[in-house]
Amino acid sequence: MTKLFSGKKLVVFDFDGTLVDSIIDVKYSINAAIVDMGYSAFDDIKINYLIGPDLKTSLSQMINDKAFNFARFEELFCQHYDSMMTTHTQCYPGVKLLLTHLTQQGYRCAVFTNKPQAQAEKIAK
Repeated sequence: MTKLFSGKKLVVFDFDGTLVDSIIDVKYSINAAIVDMGYSAFDDIKINYLIGPDLKTSLSQMINDKAFNFARFEELFCQHYDSMMTTHTQCYPGVKLLLTHLTQQGYRCAVFTNKPQAQAEKIAK
């Protein structure tokens, strides 16, 4: 590991799916928002296709209803996710040890995520 980071002062990580396993809370919140809007919840296979790519495009295609309002979905999703984002989400094994090791070796660690900052900070704490 020392050679890999030789001469580097900064290590940047993705957050969801790299440092933390947040998939259960994300899936639950997506389905809760969809149900609130009057649509049927997705099964695990279908919802897995929504995680990763542009959610607006993939969700609109899956629902396939011109009346679907993505802005309303986002609002509902955030309400659900904000209330439960740390229920099942946890660091992957070894992450805390890795981050401790890197900082002890003088590296600065950063996170680059598309998750809103307040959510990322709450989960990280």
